[in-house]
Amino acid sequence: MNPSAVILDINFAGYGIVRSLHRFNIQLIAFKQKKIFLAAAKSRLVDKLITFYGNNELYDLLTEFKDYKVKPVLFLTSDSYVLFIAANRVHFQNIFNFIIPENPTIDLLMKKSLFYDFALKNNILIPRTSRVIIGDNTVKSIENLEFPIVIKPTYRKGSWDKAGFPKVFICNNEKEYLESYRKAISVEEDLIVQEFIPGGDSDIYYCMTYYDGNSRCLGTFTGKKIRQWPVDLGTATTTTIAHEEFVTSETIRVFNMIKYAGFGSIEYKKSQKDGKFYIMEATVGRLDQTEFVTTVHGVNLPLICYGSQTNKTFQIPGSNDKMIIYIDSFKELFSAIKHIKRNDLTLSQWIKSLKGKKAYLHLYKKDPIVGLLLFIEILELLFNKTKLVLRQFWVNKQS
Repeated sequence: MNPSAVILDINFAGYGIVRSLHRFNIQLIAFKQKKIFLAAAKSRLVDKLITFYGNNELYDLLTEFKDYKVKPVLFLTSDSYVLFIAANRVHFQNIFNFIIPENPTIDLLMKKSLFYDFALKNNILIPRTSRVIIGDNTVKSIENLEFPIVIKPTYRKGSWDKAGFPKVFICNNEKEYLESYRKAISVEEDLIVQEFIPGGDSDIYYCMTYYDGNSRCLGTFTGKKIRQWPVDLGTATTTTIAHEEFVTSETIRVFNMIKYAGFGSIEYKKSQKDGKFYIMEATVGRLDQTEFVTTVHGVNLPLICYGSQTNKTFQIPGSNDKMIIYIDSFKELFSAIKHIKRNDLTLSQWIKSLKGKKAYLHLYKKDPIVGLLLFIEILELLFNKTKLVLRQFWVNKQS
């Protein structure tokens, strides 16, 4: 019997991991936070689903795996889980097989101010950046930057997402900057501001990798976004393979420099102004939400990790250079609608952009319930949206 795979959790990149591993006789155990509805949690590809409320309960539930005769392989899918496991590294290393970077490396790549200093010392191209700490002269801190600029936390915490903030605030002038700064500083006291690199969703490139415990790179996949959600700032809703040697080689150069270990990726934006690739952010110790695009192109990163961790050999299809469009059906719909409303995409252009072989994350003939539930969820959202529009129309008419 192959060791189990524990996926923390089915949200984020979790369902992509499930689809990447389910055909290889591996018991799949997925975690999910309680009170969060997810179509993927109903997947019949998952052998066992475990729900939890918070970190204390999660700690206890994960500790119960100590009774397994063979250590399961642990997969992480969000920054919060990486930090949670890193904080309890010694405890969980006795229970699971997993590889994440050492804590100083996690800090270096997650804390944007630290990475900026590192980039300057090592000839790494990133947007011009300034750090803002509460009490500083906020206008003076941006005097060497050109608008538009973005504001983001130097270390993204759960409080930022709970506040409902976008990944970054985009500011086109000083007034917008001060307004956004007041919102941001109310939640996070340590911020950075960066120049906005001109370009759209399709100018975003990335390289996903897996390194073993000896810092050997066992797999890479380089791709580019077609669209993302939220537009300009979010996660890819459509993406595919890209043949950009610089993106691949620069990612390997950066990770080799710090003796990287585990899953990791770096995202770049190709400037429409000078054609150069600027590093926007790194993903540390976990898989990206769009990881499944690697699997459909023959670079099954979860399986590469699993095989390395268990010393098992699997027949993995060879790398496929043909373009396959990965689609997150739900979010792609919202992204396309937003682009059409902004007049930077027409319906015919949208249809044309999806021509060719496609791979839908949530539509899978061996797991139809997930696609069905997702379709129902979309209908409910559209119904509720229509109700709000009609209600507002009625209120306006009465007034």
